[in-house]
Amino acid sequence: MSIYGIMNTSVSGMNAQANKLSTVADNVANVNTVGYKGVETQFSSMVVGSGGSGHNSGSVRTSVVQSISQEGGYNFTTSGTDLAVRGNGFFIVNDASGTPYLTRAGAFVIDNSGDLVNTAGYYLQGYPIDAAGNINSAANSTAGLETVNVSNMEMQAVPSDSGKLNATLPFGAAVGDTESTSMVVYDYNGNEVKVDFAYTKTGVNQWEVTATSSDPAYTATLNPATATLDFDPATGSVTAGGNFDIEITGPDPAAPMQTIAMDAGGSKHLAGDFSVLDVDVNGNAPSSVESIRIDQDGTLNAIFGNGDEIAIYKIPVGDVPSPDNLTAQSGNVYSVTNASGELRIGLPGEAGLGDMLSGALEGSNVDLATELTEMIQSQRSYSANSKVFTTSSEILQELVNLR
Repeated sequence: MSIYGIMNTSVSGMNAQANKLSTVADNVANVNTVGYKGVETQFSSMVVGSGGSGHNSGSVRTSVVQSISQEGGYNFTTSGTDLAVRGNGFFIVNDASGTPYLTRAGAFVIDNSGDLVNTAGYYLQGYPIDAAGNINSAANSTAGLETVNVSNMEMQAVPSDSGKLNATLPFGAAVGDTESTSMVVYDYNGNEVKVDFAYTKTGVNQWEVTATSSDPAYTATLNPATATLDFDPATGSVTAGGNFDIEITGPDPAAPMQTIAMDAGGSKHLAGDFSVLDVDVNGNAPSSVESIRIDQDGTLNAIFGNGDEIAIYKIPVGDVPSPDNLTAQSGNVYSVTNASGELRIGLPGEAGLGDMLSGALEGSNVDLATELTEMIQSQRSYSANSKVFTTSSEILQELVNLR
């Protein structure tokens, strides 16, 4: 037995309890931090060889364990840019220099450049969606990811490229009789173009359709020039000719010809007067974005003032085999390490990845009552270790005073 050994053991005990108190202090300080994951100090003994009737005191060492895989509670908010991952996975974010990180802190806001950035200054990453609704790159890698930006969504115009026009054509009309109607479509710049349709009866169960434009700056024709609608005499339904294209040219000679695919297959040939059953066309005039909505599958939609919605980003989530072995960085972000395993990226809700919640935030997973209890225990243990040090010091003093 060594008196110096006892003193060293008590010092290691005080250091260990101080380490525990430091993790408790971090947890208590961040009890209200969005996406914060608690840390815990664990103890292990270090034994010095002993034998016979004597014992050599060892020491204690500590290791810090993260609880990154443990979810916190969810708090719902009124902001559509507040995000949370329910289940496995993390948001992929970049710092100002473009270095990627993982985080569960989803309190994102739109900055003055239109980027989605959280309170720690990290920028949300997503896959842009093209006009056809497709992701421009594989949704399982960092290739193609870019900072989600909503500033370029202001005042967008979408040209019309498809529509439907279904009408009831009078069965009792004479050959050569004509009926007419019109609809509004949108050109490449979002201008409204009025297209007029004329229906002329050419046979017992047959009508021809032609198109013109009453706008002097535009021309509208069908391709081919006429569409023939043939009707079933037993049901009055269209049997042929229900699909045709409208071709529109405008005042700009450099603009390509605009083609709009029309569906008239729901038209009817029945007794009664001419009437329009269903008319609809896509596209919209220039309109500003009023809000954004993020769906459970990570689709970010821009909602325009005229009610139209356009999907512009897919926001992925990333995961690793061992989240608790990620390296924590300032700002509630984590770096991938060899111990955590390789990063896997996918869309929310797929292949075991969590869903995305909009208008919600994941709170800290720290339990305050538990931390206060741990603090009291560490304080008492620190005091007990200091008492051992004091006692061994007094014993050493007695030894020095022997004569």
